[in-house]
Amino acid sequence: MAINIKKIKEEYKEKHEQGDFETMPKGSYDCFVYDLEGGMSQNDNPKIDITLKVARGDFENRRLWTNITLTPAAWWKAEEFFKAVDYDIDQLPEEAETPEEIVAFIRDDIIGEKITAVVNHRKWEGETRENVKRVTSPSESFESEELEDAEDVPF
Repeated sequence: MAINIKKIKEEYKEKHEQGDFETMPKGSYDCFVYDLEGGMSQNDNPKIDITLKVARGDFENRRLWTNITLTPAAWWKAEEFFKAVDYDIDQLPEEAETPEEIVAFIRDDIIGEKITAVVNHRKWEGETRENVKRVTSPSESFESEELEDAEDVPF
C-alpha cells in the first residue's frame, strides 16, 4: 500500500481551513496528565511544559497545554499543579542541573494522573484559543471513576 503524502497534506489543510478544531467552551474539563517536558522559557527561566488530554465529554482526547515556570514569582503555580495531582512537593529534588532532570525525577509519578483543567480564552495570533487558567484536583465523579482495564487509559 502506497502512502499518499500529497493527499494527506491536502486533507489536513482542508480540515484546518474549515475550522475542524472549534475552540473549546470556557469551563472545567476532566483530564489526564499526558506529557511533561522540561525546557527554558523565552526569558531563559527553567520551566516544565505540561500536556493534558481531555478524558471525557464532547472534547475527549483533545489536548490542552500549560506550563510551570520554576521561579520564586511563579512558584504558586507549581504548588497548584503538584497539589492537583496529589504529588508531595517536598519530594522534589532540592537541586537539579536542568528542568529535564526534574521531569525525569517526577515523570513516572505524574503521567496518567487525573486532574481538572479550568479553561478560559485568550487571543493568540489574532485567534481565540483555549487557555488553562488553573488546574485543580479531579472532580469527585472523575476521581472515583475506576478505569476498567489498560484500554481505558487514553495513552
